[in-house]
Amino acid sequence: MKRFSRSVIISAALALAFALVPGRTFAAQIRQEIGDKPSAGISGSHIYVAAPGEVPSEVSHTNGELQSAVVPGSTVYFEIDNALRAEDLAGVRALIDWQEGEEMAEAPKIEYKMMYDRTGREKIGYRYVVALPIRESAAGARFRLRGEVMVAPRLTEKEPRFAFSITAKTGSKTISADSILCQRNQFVLEFGDNIGQITLMFGEVGRFDIDAEGQGRVNVGFRTDELTDIADRYSYAGLEFIDWPAHPIFNRVGQLILYSDPGRFLYELIPGGLRQIENSYVEEEEYFVINTRRLGTYVIADQPLDRVEYGPVKENPPTGAGKCPEKFYFNAAK
Repeated sequence: MKRFSRSVIISAALALAFALVPGRTFAAQIRQEIGDKPSAGISGSHIYVAAPGEVPSEVSHTNGELQSAVVPGSTVYFEIDNALRAEDLAGVRALIDWQEGEEMAEAPKIEYKMMYDRTGREKIGYRYVVALPIRESAAGARFRLRGEVMVAPRLTEKEPRFAFSITAKTGSKTISADSILCQRNQFVLEFGDNIGQITLMFGEVGRFDIDAEGQGRVNVGFRTDELTDIADRYSYAGLEFIDWPAHPIFNRVGQLILYSDPGRFLYELIPGGLRQIENSYVEEEEYFVINTRRLGTYVIADQPLDRVEYGPVKENPPTGAGKCPEKFYFNAAK
């Protein structure tokens, strides 16, 4: 280890002393020179919600009150301001001063996690957040969580905090916003008054743009589980499944978007087999477009599937973005 002579140390101390402004401590002058670094805290600048099995997507709020109800089992994330490194959060922890609903939430914790935009498709980037998991509840239950969230060494009245209000509800969901993230295979929507164009978002699967004016209750729950009979028949192909088990029907024709890589083939499951939906892929956007009133069961294949003609077009069929095929097809015997 390098040693310095006493004269060098004394000279350095004298130079520092002359450099200081009279009447100001060394720490005070350093703060003036480099500026006081803002401490980490929560202002509500960005809030995200991850429903069960979904990515954390940004949501809207009004003075801390989330504009849409969340599903029990979801996690709410509050972005931490002025936290770029782990060192910025040294000595603090996630805390909540509860006013209502503490028993319906798990303990908050600080996480470093990838966040997504409102569509749930575009990555915003990794963020330091306070994660607040909401517990599962019985079907049809509705409850509220209210409190003040903060990052601090301990819970005191002096710590800066952000007041929030979250409504959690299972079963049907009343829609009043212009977009809603749908999840689970049972997800019932009840549309409020004065609802016009709305976007139903299905995570990384796709979305449905629809004019919901006067729309009644619909179950838009979906799943991506493999349909074994089709998978076994077409074992030679790579298949993706998107299924709306309730087959919801809307009052008006909407636009169903299904995200997919180029070079894929889209089919709809109908009685008797599969129908190919041709001319529906948009290369620039990398998705399929289907104009339809009904959400059914779809299969995306990495190669053409065997098929044979199957009779006339059924009433009110979904159509592709281009020409609608004039015949249905079902699986060829293997």
